[in-house]
Amino acid sequence: MEYTVDSRRRIRSLLLVFSAAATFLVLLWGAVQTAFISPLTTAGYKDFSYDDPELPIGEKLNRVTAEKPESKLWWNDGYWWGVLYNRDTDHYHIYRLNWGDNEWVDTGVQVDDRRADPFALPPKPAENVRVDVLWDQATQKLYVASHIAKDNGSYTSDSQNRGNLFRYSYDKEAQAYILDTLAGFLPEGIQLNKHKSSTLVLAKDSTGRLWSSFVARKQGEAEYKALVTYSNGGETLWERDGFAMPFTQTVVSGKDISTIFAFNNHGVPSIGVLWTNEVSSTIHLAIHPDNASPTSGWTYESVPDPYGIDNHIAVRTNAAGQIFIAVKMKPAGANDPQIAVIARDKDISGTWTYAGYSTKTNDDTRPTLLIDEGDPLIGTDDQLYVFATGREGGSDVCYKTSSIDQTKPLTATLSFKSGDCGTPIMMDNILDRIDDASTTKQNVNKDMGVAVIGSDDVNGKFYVHNTIGNPIPVAFPFGPARNAVDVLPTAPISATFNKPMKDSTIDGSSFYVEDGNGQKLAGTVIYDSSTRTAYFYPTLPLHANATYTAKFTQDVRDTGNVQLNAGIETAVVREQWSFTAMSPTVQFDSISYSVLENEAQATITLTLSADSDKPVSVDYATADITAGSSVDYTSIPSTTITFAAHEITKTFTVDILDDALAEGNEDIRLALSNPISASLGLDRIATLTIFDNETPPTVQFDAANFNAAEGSGQAQVRVSLFPTTTVSVNVDIATVDGMG
Repeated sequence: MEYTVDSRRRIRSLLLVFSAAATFLVLLWGAVQTAFISPLTTAGYKDFSYDDPELPIGEKLNRVTAEKPESKLWWNDGYWWGVLYNRDTDHYHIYRLNWGDNEWVDTGVQVDDRRADPFALPPKPAENVRVDVLWDQATQKLYVASHIAKDNGSYTSDSQNRGNLFRYSYDKEAQAYILDTLAGFLPEGIQLNKHKSSTLVLAKDSTGRLWSSFVARKQGEAEYKALVTYSNGGETLWERDGFAMPFTQTVVSGKDISTIFAFNNHGVPSIGVLWTNEVSSTIHLAIHPDNASPTSGWTYESVPDPYGIDNHIAVRTNAAGQIFIAVKMKPAGANDPQIAVIARDKDISGTWTYAGYSTKTNDDTRPTLLIDEGDPLIGTDDQLYVFATGREGGSDVCYKTSSIDQTKPLTATLSFKSGDCGTPIMMDNILDRIDDASTTKQNVNKDMGVAVIGSDDVNGKFYVHNTIGNPIPVAFPFGPARNAVDVLPTAPISATFNKPMKDSTIDGSSFYVEDGNGQKLAGTVIYDSSTRTAYFYPTLPLHANATYTAKFTQDVRDTGNVQLNAGIETAVVREQWSFTAMSPTVQFDSISYSVLENEAQATITLTLSADSDKPVSVDYATADITAGSSVDYTSIPSTTITFAAHEITKTFTVDILDDALAEGNEDIRLALSNPISASLGLDRIATLTIFDNETPPTVQFDAANFNAAEGSGQAQVRVSLFPTTTVSVNVDIATVDGMG
């Protein structure tokens, strides 16, 4: 078939409709794509490109890791995850970071299809979609806010261009995200506002209410305002018009941005909203207690800033209620701070302080931040990370840290080393326009490490990333893949770890495979330190159709003696995954069978290629070739035969009908079809030959002499056949000269 542009459009549209019609689950990690990576020259890793060559320049995606308040990454179940753009599908997907090899693995789970599509029917989907992600550990839900990135945001009547909310449930057993399409959630998302905006940030309060914040003009209004929307009676019902908090300071310019966060406000669970004002060069904070109705109980605080604020802000908070805001200021002097952290302490007065990160001369920009809580059981070893771009327009991304002791005032602990930018975390000689660092909203700890992502919009539009720290050991990928089927019976079972492991802790007692009855298989365990991969080689082939479970115990440890999945799992078995061995083939044990005509039956044998843990069935039938049904044999219509579990041979019989006719040998066709829990082997067709048992007939002249008158012109000669037969008999007759 030749595809025209229009037919390709229709095909793309049909695929999107189909994919949106049902909840989907990606289980086969082995089938997903792995992104290309290579180390950057100074720090970090070059990932894949988000440049779509099919799109004209004006429609190409840009700044995929922006904006400052938004988060593209999260940590869950021992792994870092991200929402990244897949240019092959023109959609954002959920990716998983393979920490050990520093590569992003595409799970295939789509987030939003509203990306510029060269084959889409009009009206053309909006381009330059950006996302903000919020992971809720308590409910195991992932929330993704997707919006059309636009300065001077405003109301839009086009429902395709509004902010959408997608929710995913995490399947821990499958280690996969499932798009929620029930209980009011839709495959195309839930509208959470009616606007385009520069940023759109999510938060969830202690009552379970979801909030979003952004800057836009409401319908029919001329002023730009800092707005919030919120779920109202369930996560799918939203106040979408945009609520302007009851303060005059919410009136801002079209270039301003806002962000939102949940925090502990002096013991009161609350929502905080921060926004900038480019005109007055100020930053503002509004606080809402969770126990109040969404439109009441708001209080306002002015955020002190010594040099004025640009529209670059990002915020994090800790369990003590301390608020940290990374800002870009407008200093007058060359040595005045340009990037800084303004912080509100936990004391009842909410004391504000600030610490400079770098100066106007350094010209750093686009800061974001992250809190590392170190040991979660204590509050004195926390670290505040600040990431910033080296110059406007992109260059490299660096970071600095400040100690945070929750038992001490921030005025005594918050400080950064002087100097330009800080320690490089993403820097390259070729990709020299790296920008827009993004990380997670979550506070991390020593078990998680730190992951940061950025992008270079100028040099091929590439993602870049880097990691910091020493996270707990986890295993991925698995071989066979989790829940894989049709596994070869002689295949080794393996798992690769995210970091080097202590090989002495990986043996037959800590890594083993069980059958469906919980019995351990005999086998050999080997750990390959060069690939960080553990292998289990079964002594005997796996049973066909059998489900097996591979298990690692708490005795498996990394080179630092940290247990596998420490802090995530507490049971003796720390990791396990199941898979099913391939089905056997079923076939005739020979392609030809024979039987004498005077034997009552012919016995036909079927075989399985392997021992099966569950019953296998197949249909068999006969058909005439030269033998005739009901004359030479009793025909068999399609009939099912079943192999019991662990039975590898089965027989059936064909009844033979004897007669007194000399017929010669005759053939019957045998055929197999419709296997269940098996597949047909090569010998699925066979022939049964019936050997005739009658003596072949004789041919002779009726008399020794025949006479004819000389003038009659012919002599009649009679030849006879005895006994009669159903087959043709040919005989040669010749004459020879006689005497007379």
